Amino acid sequence: MTMPSVAEVKLVLADIIIKLEKSIGRKNTYLQELEDDKKTLEAVIYDRDNGVSFPVNSSYPSYAAWIEQLQKEITAGENSILRIEREKSELVAAKYYIENATETPTP
Repeated sequence: MTMPSVAEVKLVLADIIIKLEKSIGRKNTYLQELEDDKKTLEAVIYDRDNGVSFPVNSSYPSYAAWIEQLQKEITAGENSILRIEREKSELVAAKYYIENATETPTP
């Protein structure tokens, strides 16, 4: 198996950089959604614990199902933010490689 040339790797990394920058740019959206989900979870638990009748027009069958779904969404949001933090390091590494890699290794 032959290794790709530095030029080929740089072309691939240029595409990856674009994707990483777009993903990192969505961090604030994820943070806002996470905050909204946490507030909604608090409100739903409050209603459940205080005997508020379950909404008839809800798309969830019960408070338990609603709470479970919100907890899943919170976990997914937290995982997205952690992924973005890792992607920041990947972005730095990719940019460094593009700027510094040469076809011939320096001794």
